[in-house]
This record gives sequence, structure tokens and C-alpha cells, in this order.
Amino acid sequence: MKASYVLNKSEIRKGAGYHYDYRHRLQWIITFLIGFALLAFGIFFLLEGRVESSAIVLVLIGFYLLLNRVFYKWRAAAAVFKGRPGPLNVEMEIQDDGIFMETEISNGMTKWGGLMDLKIVPDGLLLYPQRNLFYWIPANAEIKGGSWTDFALGLERRYQAAKSQVK
Repeated sequence: MKASYVLNKSEIRKGAGYHYDYRHRLQWIITFLIGFALLAFGIFFLLEGRVESSAIVLVLIGFYLLLNRVFYKWRAAAAVFKGRPGPLNVEMEIQDDGIFMETEISNGMTKWGGLMDLKIVPDGLLLYPQRNLFYWIPANAEIKGGSWTDFALGLERRYQAAKSQVK
């Protein structure tokens, strides 16, 4: 089966959001709590009439930490499209020995045993050849040779089979 799709900045941000939620959940909770506390302290100092640079810095850092997930998604999209004027056309094909990916600027194969993780999410699928490197496959991809469900479950089945052989 083969999936064909277009990756634009919006799609990358969507995938990066799922990746952040999946891989950085504890970090997000801690960052959010610290950001909330810094923002609260900064506002408290400002409301007490202490308009000092330290109070303003607390507010700014607090806002940044509260919005860290949003900034992460924007940084991820910027990194993927650095030096590229437009979207990427991607094709991923399930093969016997791995998954083959091709874009207009590159191609490559990842063997099933080379995948670290796979996560099916409501809007697509995350493939992890490394811990924090992911390939985003949106659920709205055009699938040749089956449906999205067939494609996602086929990937998951082959990934699980390869993972069980390693143990």
C-alpha cells in the first residue's frame, strides 16, 4: 500500500502537536506549572505597585512557558520548511522489508526493525525512526491499495512484528 499526501506548515504543526503531547507530556505539565507560577508572581508584583523590570521579566517568561507548546509547533514547521518555498509532496509505501519514503528532494527506506515507535492519533500517524525524530502521515492521505485504516493497521502490525522479533 502507498500513501500520498502534501505536507504544508499547517500539517507539520498538527503532527508536531501530537508529537509534543506524546513525547513531552511531563515536560509540558512542569513547564506549564512553572509558567503559571511565574506569571502569577509577576502579576502579583505589578498589582502591588512594584513596576520593576524583574516583575515584567517574570510575566514575559511566564507567558513564554505557558505558550511553549505553541512555539514548539511553529519551530517544527519552520525547521522542516527552512529554505523551501512551498509544501512537500510525500509518498510512503509499505514494503516487505520496511517503509519507503519519497519526496521531490529525497528518498529513503527505514527497515521495520529500525523504527523506535509508532503512534496512531486521531488525525494521522507518527512514525519514529529515532526518539524525537518523527514522520507525520496525515489521515487525509490518499491511499492506493486500501483505506487509511488498512494502511495504519498494516504499519502497526509490521512494526509490532519487528519489535517482537528484537526481544
